[in-house]
Amino acid sequence: QKTRYLCAVSAAAASGAEYCIAVQMKHAVEAGATRDEVLEAIVIGCQISMTRSQSYALRKYAEQFDIEIKE
Repeated sequence: QKTRYLCAVSAAAASGAEYCIAVQMKHAVEAGATRDEVLEAIVIGCQISMTRSQSYALRKYAEQFDIEIKE
């Protein structure tokens, strides 16, 4: 249960779902998650979201300025 709730915290953080973050954090703590585990789940979600946003933005930047992206 704890792991499921921590995953939900991470997903909510990645999507910016403020209400869901609060609810899932409460459930995670009730299931035995520590402060550090909850924080780590939030950080992971935020990193995933930031990476996705950066990826989209940098691809559009490359398109705008005719920069070839090597994959």
